[in-house]
Amino acid sequence: MSIDGTLFEFFIEPNVSKFLKIEETDEEDIILLRGIIGPSADKFVKNALKPFADSFPLAADLQGTAESAAFKKAVSLYKGYNNNTDAMELWKGMAQTDINELKTTLKASHAERTKLAVASQSYDTEDDILFSQSIR
Repeated sequence: MSIDGTLFEFFIEPNVSKFLKIEETDEEDIILLRGIIGPSADKFVKNALKPFADSFPLAADLQGTAESAAFKKAVSLYKGYNNNTDAMELWKGMAQTDINELKTTLKASHAERTKLAVASQSYDTEDDILFSQSIR
C-alpha cells in the first residue's frame, strides 16, 4: 500500500489509525504513523522474514499473518510513544508470536518453495547397466 509515496508491504495505515482512533485531522499522530511507526513495523516483518526470501510473494494466508504482525508492532510502537509500557509490551509480544508462527509455517511449507528438493536414492550398483562391465 502506498501512503504519501512510501510503499508499505505489510503495514496498512488505515487499519491501525482506525483501531487507535486517530482522526485524519490529528496531523501529529498521522505523521508519526506514516513517517516512523509504519516504516518501522514494515521493516520489523521484512527483517524477520529475510531468511525465507525464496518464498516471496507470500500466500494469501501468510500475507495476512505478516500484516497482522506489522499491525501489532505498529500498535506497540504507538503505545510506546505514548508512554504506555504495559500495553507496549503486550502488543510487542503478540507481534513476536505472529512472527514466530510465520517462521514455523515457512520452515514447514516445502511445497510452496520454488527451489528444487534433492531426493536421495539408493546407490545399488548391481542394478546398474554397466555393472556387467566392471572388473571382477
